[in-house]
Amino acid sequence: VIVQQPLPSPPPPPVIEPKPEPKPVAKRSSIPLNVQNESMMLNVGLGNQTVTMILDTGATSSVVTEAVANILVRNGHARWTGEEQFTMADGSVRTAQTILISEVRIGSHVVRNMRAAVTSNRTDMLLGFSVLKAIGPFTIDTRTNELIFETPL
Repeated sequence: VIVQQPLPSPPPPPVIEPKPEPKPVAKRSSIPLNVQNESMMLNVGLGNQTVTMILDTGATSSVVTEAVANILVRNGHARWTGEEQFTMADGSVRTAQTILISEVRIGSHVVRNMRAAVTSNRTDMLLGFSVLKAIGPFTIDTRTNELIFETPL
């Protein structure tokens, strides 16, 4: 005699609870870049003045002109720190005067005590990687010409 066993009932469908909206973990801010001759330029606050600098992610140090350095020191926004040796992109080594700038502003971001090399007034000023890194993770959007920071909340 064959006794038919009842089939087990299927398991209930899993309960899918709605996922909460993810909370932002970083604040996004963008700084406009101006492209000139294949260089990305941006406005940077140094002490009490705003200057235009080339964004140079390959530079380990920032560079300001002698005229800007003198104004910053005279107005109490920087101090001379002596000389340092710098290795240039071509591998050559140069000695340059350096200053410590008390406050650097990029958009709403502030970096304090930025060291910069001082060069002749005939050269471009560079904003180096160390300043960007001090603010936090960043990307450069070449379609919209923006420097974008994502800083923790």
